[in-house]
Amino acid sequence: DGMEIVNSLGLPITDTFLRGNIITLIKVMKKSVFLSSILCFVCPMVISQTEAQVLFTCDKTIPSYYVLSDKGNAFCRNEKVDGVTNKLRELLKLNDDTTLGLVDTLTDIAGGFHETYQQYYKGVEVDGKRCSVHYTCDGMARMVNGNLWTVEGIDVFPAKKNGEAKNLAIEAIRIEFQKEERESSTDIWKSINIDSVVLFKQAKLVVYVKKDIPHLAYKYLLNSSILELNQCVYIDANNGNVLDIHSTICSITTTAQSVYSNTVPIETEYSSGTYRLRDTTRGNGIETKAFLGAPYAYNQYGYDYAGSYGNYYTSSDNTWTNLSNNDRAAIDVHWGIEKTYDFYLNKFGRNSYDNNGSNITSYVNTKTILGNYLVNAAWTGSNFVFGRNDDWPIVSLDITAHELTHGVTNSTSNLYYTNESGAINEGLSDVFGVSVEKEYKPNNPDSLIWKIGEEPYTGGLRDISLPNCKYYHGTNWKPTVSDPSDNNDYGWVHNNSGVFNYWFYLLVHGENNINEGGFHYTVDSIGFEKAIQICYLANAAYLRTNHQYIDARYCTLYAAHALNYDANVINQVGNAWDAVGVYEGIVGSGIIYNSAVYRVAAVPDSCSVNWSLNGANAPNFTLQSDTPSTNQCRLVRDDNAEFSGSTSLILTAQVLYSGTVIESLTKHLTAPYIDGPTVPCDHAVYSVVSRPENSTVAWETNGHGLGYDLDPNGLLPEDATAHVIIPSDGEDIWGTLTANVIVDGDTVGVLSKYIDSSGGFFGTWYQEPTSLDSTNAVPQGFSHMSLLEMVSNRKVYLVSDDFIDATITHSQNGVLVRNWSNSNGVISFTPWASIGDGVGMVTVNGSYPNSCRHFRFFLTLPQQPLPPLLLSASPSGGAWQFALSEREGAERSADLRTALPTDWQLTVIKSDTGQAVYDGHVSGTSATVSSVGWLPGVYVAVAFVDGQYFSSKFVVSK
Repeated sequence: DGMEIVNSLGLPITDTFLRGNIITLIKVMKKSVFLSSILCFVCPMVISQTEAQVLFTCDKTIPSYYVLSDKGNAFCRNEKVDGVTNKLRELLKLNDDTTLGLVDTLTDIAGGFHETYQQYYKGVEVDGKRCSVHYTCDGMARMVNGNLWTVEGIDVFPAKKNGEAKNLAIEAIRIEFQKEERESSTDIWKSINIDSVVLFKQAKLVVYVKKDIPHLAYKYLLNSSILELNQCVYIDANNGNVLDIHSTICSITTTAQSVYSNTVPIETEYSSGTYRLRDTTRGNGIETKAFLGAPYAYNQYGYDYAGSYGNYYTSSDNTWTNLSNNDRAAIDVHWGIEKTYDFYLNKFGRNSYDNNGSNITSYVNTKTILGNYLVNAAWTGSNFVFGRNDDWPIVSLDITAHELTHGVTNSTSNLYYTNESGAINEGLSDVFGVSVEKEYKPNNPDSLIWKIGEEPYTGGLRDISLPNCKYYHGTNWKPTVSDPSDNNDYGWVHNNSGVFNYWFYLLVHGENNINEGGFHYTVDSIGFEKAIQICYLANAAYLRTNHQYIDARYCTLYAAHALNYDANVINQVGNAWDAVGVYEGIVGSGIIYNSAVYRVAAVPDSCSVNWSLNGANAPNFTLQSDTPSTNQCRLVRDDNAEFSGSTSLILTAQVLYSGTVIESLTKHLTAPYIDGPTVPCDHAVYSVVSRPENSTVAWETNGHGLGYDLDPNGLLPEDATAHVIIPSDGEDIWGTLTANVIVDGDTVGVLSKYIDSSGGFFGTWYQEPTSLDSTNAVPQGFSHMSLLEMVSNRKVYLVSDDFIDATITHSQNGVLVRNWSNSNGVISFTPWASIGDGVGMVTVNGSYPNSCRHFRFFLTLPQQPLPPLLLSASPSGGAWQFALSEREGAERSADLRTALPTDWQLTVIKSDTGQAVYDGHVSGTSATVSSVGWLPGVYVAVAFVDGQYFSSKFVVSK
C-alpha cells in the first residue's frame, strides 16, 4: 500500500527516500483513508484510496467530519466566500433555508489556514452551530468539520416581544439565584434594583436546538459578578418557556490556599501623577482593579453598564510597597495575566483571549452579595474575578492562566459549560494552566507543575497526573445531568475534566499500563510543546459548542495532522485517548471475560444501532441490545460453554436512521478461556488462553476431585500458571474450575469451566419381560449415576448412542453380571446377586480417542434375604445423620464381623441424576453430613462395609 501511494505522488522511490521519513502514512479512521505528510517543502495532503471519509456524531443527516479527496470535492482557499459557502452547501447537502457566514479565520504554526462559518436559518443565527474548512499550506481544502444541524419548518417571526421575554429571563435567573438556598436570598432579591446589578449585554433572536428539536428563541447574556450569576438564558420566542440556562462563568472552585510569586516584573502606567496596574504594551491593555462592590449599594461603588465596578490599584513611586498583604494579590494577578497573554502570543500568535487584542480586566478580592469573599476565581464572560480563601488569595499563575484560557475557549470553540462539553472546557483550562506554569516557573519540580493551585497549599486543587476521574464512564465518572446548575457543578465539569487532563498528562509524560476497561495501552511521550500545540489548534479551529469526548478525540487527531506532526506523534494522540477510555467507534474493553458492555461512541439523536457478533466462539455469548441505552449492548458468556480454537471475535454495530445504515463500525475482541478437557481421563493440564501479558492466574475449585497435583514425575507443567488434575482410578471428578486473571495485584477477569468425568453417558434401560412378569419392560431414562431397581435373573438392556463409538468395559461390586454384550450402542447383561444384601453397583467405562466417560448405576435386587445391617438417614438442622445398626431378625453372614463396624465408606446420591453429593470415609457407627446446596428430591445413601453394600432412601424437602 505504501508503494502505491508513493508512486501516485510521482516521486522517485529510492532507499534514501524511504529511510528519510519523507512520507508519513497515517490511517485516520477504520476505513481506507490515509493522510500523507510530505516534510520536504511540500504541504500535507489527503490521499484517499476509495472515497472521502464521512463521519456523523451530532446531526443525523449533516456529517460532523468530512475528509475531502484530492479528486472532485476539494477546493481552493483563493475562492470567494460565496464560492466556499456554495461548495459547503452542496457538499453537506444543506437545505435551501440554511446559509453560512464567515466569522473567524486562523493560521496555524504549520502554515495551514482555517475558516469558520456560522450557520443561519432564514437569516436567523442557529446558536452554537458552526463548521470549519481546513486548508493545507498549499491552499487546498482537505477537511470540513463542525456541528451543523438540520433545521426546517420553523417560523422565524416571534409571537413574544423582546421586552416580555426579557422579564421571563429575569424570572428564570431569580429562580436560579434562589436555588442556591443562600441565607436571606429571597429578601436580597427583593431589595435589589435588577437593572443596577444585572447587565443585559446582549439580546438576540436565534434558533436554539434543545434535545434534537429546533426552537425560535431569545438569547440573553446576563452578567452580575456581585450576584455570582453569569448566565445565558434561552426563552422560547413563541410560548415564553425557558428552554435552557447555561452558565457563562467558568471557574475554579477552591478551598485551598493561593499562590504568591515573589518578586516579578510587571508593566504599569503613569497617569495623573501616580502609577496604576495597567499594561499598555499588550493588546489594548491589561488592567487589574480592586473590587469595590458591597451588598445593597452597587451604584455608589462605581458600577456602570460598561462593567467597571472597581478602582485601579495605584502606587506613588511604582514600587508597590504601599499595598496591604491582601492587596498584594493584585501583583500576582497582573503578572499572571501578562505571562499568559505572552504564552498565547509567542506560541500561537494569538493577541489577547479573542485574538483581537481586547482589553483584559481583572478584579481582585471579589466579594459576593452577602459581603463575603468569593472563594473562587472565574471568567465571567467579559472579565476575570479573583476571590480569597480565608487569608489566601486565589491568584496563582496556573489559576490565572486557567481563567484566561476560559476566555480563549469562549472566543473560539465556545464549548457549553455543561456536562461533557463543560468537562472538556475545564480540561483545556487546566492543561494550559500547567503549561504556562512550566513555561514561566521552570524551576518548579514536575510533582508541583502537574497540580493546580499547589503553592503554598501542598496537594493543590487538582492533580492532573493523578485525577480523581481518569477513565471515561469509569469508576469515578459522574453521569451527565438534565438540569445542570451550580448545585451539580453544571454536570460535574470539574470532576469529569479529569479524563481530558489525564489524556494530556499521558501524551506529555508517556506510560505503559492497563486501564479500567482492561485495555493494555502504551503511550510514548511527545512532550509539552507538541501536546499544547495540538490542544490549542483543536480548541481554536475544530471543537464546537456541544462537542463530546469522542469529538475531542477526533479534533485533536485532526489538529495533529494539520500541524504536520509525524506518524508517531499522531499515533500517541490516539493511544492516549484509548488509555482514558475514549475509543474510536465502539467503546468497551478489548478483552471480554464473563460479560462486558459496549456502546457506539457517538450516535446522532433519533438513530438506532443493530449489533452482531462473529467469530468461532461467538455462539458461546448471548448478545443483549439496548442495555440500557439504545446505543449499547451487553455480551454475556454462556454458562458451561465449551470454547476452542481462536479467541478472536468481531463485534459489529450498524448505525441506522429510518431503517437506513448510515455507518458500520467494528471492534476486534479477545475472549480468553480455560483450555483443557471437560472430562479428564488422565493427566489433565488447564491453562488460560490469550490472557494479558504479565498476568498471573489464581485458581479456585468447587466440587470433587479438582485439587491441584504434580505430574507423575513430581514436576510442574511447562506453564507455571497452569492447573493440573490427575484422576485416581475410578474417581468421580465434577465441579467448577475458576481462573482469576491478575495484573499488578488486581483481578482483571474471571473465567470458569465446568468439569465432569462422573458421567457422560445418557440413554434408556429396560428389562426383558416374561409371560408372568412385565416389570421394567417400558424403557426408562438413565443418567451418569442412577438407582435402577431391577429383577434378578432377567436380561437388562442399556441403550445409548454414546456407546456406539466407545470401547466399553465394566466392573461391579456387590453384584454379579452375566452374559455381558455390547453391540450397536446396546449393552445387555443378566444381573445376579452374589451376596444376599440386595444392593450392588456396576460401573460402565468408555474410552474415545481424545476423551473418556463413565457412569455408575446402583442395582437393587428384590426378593433377597434381609441384610444384617440397617443404614438409617435422619435430618439434623442443615445436615443429615447417617447411622449403622443391627437389623432385628437378620442373620449375620460369615463375612461380617459380629460387632457393629466402625470403619466404612458412605456415598450419598441424588437418585434422578445419579450425582454423588457426598462420598467419604466414616470412622464410627454414624456420620453427620452437611446438606447445604442439596436440591429437593429423592436421595439414596449407600454404605460399603467389608465388601457389602447397604442402602437407604430418603427425601430432602425445601
